[in-house]
Amino acid sequence: MLYGLKKLNRFDKQEYGFLAPYNSSIPQLYGLPKIHKPAIPMRIIVDFRYSAFYNLAKYEAGILQVVASGHTTTLRNSYQIAEELKTLVIPPGYHMVSFDVVSLFTNVPIQDTLLYIEDCMKNNQNWKSKTKLSLQEFMRLLNLTMKNNYFIWKKNVYRQKTGTPMGSPVSPVFAELFLQKLENSLVKGNSNIHFWRRLVDDVFAVIPYDKTTSILDELNSFHPAIQFTIEEESNHTLPFLDVLATRDDNGNIHRNVYRKKTHSGRYLNFDSYHPMCHKLSVIDSLSFRAFIICDTEFLQSELDEIRRQLVRNGYPHRLITERFQRMELRASQWTIHRNLINEEDRKIRIILPYMGPITTRITCYLRVKLDCNFGFHPGQKLNSLLNNAKEKRTRQSYGIYKLTCSCKSTYVGETKRSIEQRDYEHHHQLTSAVNDHLNEFPSHHVVSASLIERENRTFHRKFKEHLWIIKCGDMNRNNGQHINSIWTATLIPLLEH
Repeated sequence: MLYGLKKLNRFDKQEYGFLAPYNSSIPQLYGLPKIHKPAIPMRIIVDFRYSAFYNLAKYEAGILQVVASGHTTTLRNSYQIAEELKTLVIPPGYHMVSFDVVSLFTNVPIQDTLLYIEDCMKNNQNWKSKTKLSLQEFMRLLNLTMKNNYFIWKKNVYRQKTGTPMGSPVSPVFAELFLQKLENSLVKGNSNIHFWRRLVDDVFAVIPYDKTTSILDELNSFHPAIQFTIEEESNHTLPFLDVLATRDDNGNIHRNVYRKKTHSGRYLNFDSYHPMCHKLSVIDSLSFRAFIICDTEFLQSELDEIRRQLVRNGYPHRLITERFQRMELRASQWTIHRNLINEEDRKIRIILPYMGPITTRITCYLRVKLDCNFGFHPGQKLNSLLNNAKEKRTRQSYGIYKLTCSCKSTYVGETKRSIEQRDYEHHHQLTSAVNDHLNEFPSHHVVSASLIERENRTFHRKFKEHLWIIKCGDMNRNNGQHINSIWTATLIPLLEH
């Protein structure tokens, strides 16, 4: 289907290369414990990253985001609900409640949602700025994605009959659109609902005391697969997301930061092998949240609690105080400019492996020369070696590979196909450097074909291929992707082997 759409010029070469699957595998199911709930149930997740439909689902999600945007009851984050609660007054006879959908993703009705999406796309043409597909073509692709929810569990392959898998890129916006359909039918124009805001499947609402049961029954009758639970305020207090809302006798709401009972107070330790920007972000995120969410009466006690927790994680008092001052200024600006996009966010972002002080020196130089941002990947964590909820499976063998001749000469290449296939091609292609070498020296033969480094990102493969060719590819006729030679001496020592 994708190739047919490419021939109709619905996709350019780059889009088709992104969407067409290579070396795909069946998604893998695993579970994560919900330690904050009684009996510790499992949250079922499907690792969709290597699925044949993963990139297509990402593409569809980008289009559906345009369709879903602008819904008045949908929250962007917990900061938005904190902002709206500042001016909310609860009328007499009303109280605060929180609704939650039971297992939303796995219960979303597929066919009903597809019909609703098609109607929305007919009425709102903004999505056409994201694709050349017609409505009928897009719906065919979306149907294909939603009906191919396969996964593997304990070496058996299953198909998910209902709902969408948690782990597919398209699942969140797909579920969001179904809930928008529900809200358009039951919430908008409902005189018994004074206030209603939702983030994914969590709802904060203000409703009359005597209508609580009837509203819950009405929500649960909308579709048999979608059922809501309810939590009512206790002692005029209700937690929602990161916000602890408390109403006074006048109906005004006072806001504080909410932490679950399972909160351990453990954060990234200051002495850990991570770039300083990661450690600063711990202080910044905690303190910024306090300045945005807390009313004046709770702010100082929240900052004192943050300081105590950070000190226990090794952070120095002086640094904490300095970052608090920065975040206080940023929070005051956020209330005025919160809807503006920071120009820094528009820049290209490059992720580098963190290798200690040398990485910092490299990025300081590059920031002067390049108009881009940098991030860091700290490498494999001990937790991933000791505790993994996923079943082990054979990983795809594509990335940077090498072929070693009996004379010790080495050929280096990059591929998104299997090494076995590339080895065969090198022996039989007339234009291959390996084939030329074997023809020149008939007594030689390839003794090994091995993967040097796994890498599924095209540009990164070509970039690393060049470095590996410089390091050990003496059989190669050229060096592949061009990199300024000034960097090779610095980057080659950073290679994995």
